[in-house]
Amino acid sequence: MKIYQRFNLQTLMYKILLSFCLYSLVLCANAQLYIAATIPDSMKANAHSVMRLYEETFTVKNAGEATHKFHYIVTVLDERGQDYATVSVFHDKHTKITDMEAVIYDAFGKQIKKMKRGDIVDVSYGSGGSLFDDNKIKTADLKYANYPYTVEVTEEISTQNLLFFPKFFPQRDASTTVENAKFEIIVPDEVGLRFKVLNGMTAPVISDNNGVKSYFWSLKNLVVRTPEDLSTQYAKYGPGVMTTPDFFELENIKGGMKSWKELGLFHYTLNKDRDVLSSEAEAEIKKLVANEKDVAQKVKKIYEFVQGRTRYVSIQLGIGGWQTFEARTVSDKGYGDCKALSNYTKALLKAAGIPAYQALVDADEPDQFLDFPCQNFNHVILCVPVPKDTIWLECTSQTGSFGYLGDFTGDRHALLLTPEGGKIVKTPTYKSSDNRQFRNLKIKMEESGDASVNVLAEYSGTQQDDRSDVIHNLGVKDQKEWLYKRIKISSFEINSFELTQKKAKVPIVNEKLSLSIRQYGSKSGNRIFVNPNLLTPWTINLANAQKRKADIEWEMGFVDADTVEITIPTGYKFEYTPSPLKIETKFGKYEISTLVKDDKVLYFRKMLMDKGLYPASASVEIADFFKKIIKADKSQIVLVKN
Repeated sequence: MKIYQRFNLQTLMYKILLSFCLYSLVLCANAQLYIAATIPDSMKANAHSVMRLYEETFTVKNAGEATHKFHYIVTVLDERGQDYATVSVFHDKHTKITDMEAVIYDAFGKQIKKMKRGDIVDVSYGSGGSLFDDNKIKTADLKYANYPYTVEVTEEISTQNLLFFPKFFPQRDASTTVENAKFEIIVPDEVGLRFKVLNGMTAPVISDNNGVKSYFWSLKNLVVRTPEDLSTQYAKYGPGVMTTPDFFELENIKGGMKSWKELGLFHYTLNKDRDVLSSEAEAEIKKLVANEKDVAQKVKKIYEFVQGRTRYVSIQLGIGGWQTFEARTVSDKGYGDCKALSNYTKALLKAAGIPAYQALVDADEPDQFLDFPCQNFNHVILCVPVPKDTIWLECTSQTGSFGYLGDFTGDRHALLLTPEGGKIVKTPTYKSSDNRQFRNLKIKMEESGDASVNVLAEYSGTQQDDRSDVIHNLGVKDQKEWLYKRIKISSFEINSFELTQKKAKVPIVNEKLSLSIRQYGSKSGNRIFVNPNLLTPWTINLANAQKRKADIEWEMGFVDADTVEITIPTGYKFEYTPSPLKIETKFGKYEISTLVKDDKVLYFRKMLMDKGLYPASASVEIADFFKKIIKADKSQIVLVKN
């Protein structure tokens, strides 16, 4: 009996010793993560920060509740990596912060600062136009003066909003290297999980424990990525995974996300029967359109009525982020967010006997993954089916053209909310011929090389968007300052300018400019060198085309055409003019030509690019196309003194 007891005691002591040793090894390993000298050279090369360890765990308790934990250790190498020293945690009515800690270590791993309550500031996260908003961020600035230093952060939040599951992209910042990153989602079967891996991310390790599944991903030794121009949206993030639930619950309202139909039905039901107007408001609308026979003209009158009676104000309070104000409230108050204003417009159209449907759209990213239903929307617009056409309305704009969406929400897929559920539809696509920039320049040169220039320009479609914003949002003085920043000429003055807009389904902005340019022509002896392409030089190129990995996306087609008439100084003649050039590829077309007559030269330039998505293997050919354009746009006219 004593021998047996002694054996048990020895075994116990051995286990304790072994556990202590293992614990010491773990502590020792973690301690190494705070010491900058332990970072491999490969992880420091061209980096501004190094993610030593990143751990993220999302644990779903049920369809309406989850906890989200973050723990990361990152070494800041220089000033450009200092964003990681600002700790920020979002919270609102549905999201509560349960833990928030941060510690700063010097280059040798010595603790120099621990975040205190007084370091944390709780600030509103809403936009300047928000009237009701409970979105907030707790933030603390822990920047340290001596590089390198290390930041360790622990965060935990409890959320009751399962509309949004995590997106795991640990190397969104291309200049941050990642030594070790781990991501785990724990979810019960009744909630379910769907995921989409991107950019070379591996499949998860899945384990099952009595109806609760764990999905685990890991990444190691991600070196600095070279950002590739014209990449698709998610290709810019590096390897990662998107996740979303099959079923969710928000404020006791159940929904499904296994299909676009289910997700659309949730949003439709959430906002059902909120398009009721007062009898007085209905009567006003019926009177407004009483004399109109054409449905499209009725819609136009109602849209302009909304523009003149309402203003956009963001409403992001609790479930108000997804459920609209009632139409009666917007009618009384005269304001609302995108949901409320589109619902109000829908109610007015309903009063006129015209059906319309709200549509969810993402105004930040170009498009959705059609094979991956998820709550990836941040804006609401209105769709009005009319005979032989469909009218789309941006109800938040008091100045926008009727039926025009522009690059804000145009040419992408939206989720149409119907009584039968969600339907994926495409918003209007603006062709290259819609997005025009036509310029006519008359340039009179002086012998000194100075020049006076008169410009008549027409911009349409997406090429007029920024000028339209300037017309409606800036005063004359600020418009002039905007033009100074926009015109890429080294030394010039704006003598006069005028911007006017013609509203249409594809709107147009006309621009008149009078400029004085110093040293437009470069003098050398008895010669003057002039670049006739004054305002439209092509600058886009594809670096490292031969090593390209990501597909190439040209998001919006366009056509540019410049006609430039140059009158040369008295006593000079033309010694050289650029030869005609025409380039035609599957990516675009480009041509230039010149015509000399007496003391004038007429220079013509035209370029067309269609919207397109091309494989990385086409990058060398596209880069060659761009290089030829850049070279041609630098072509000069040579004048020589008689």
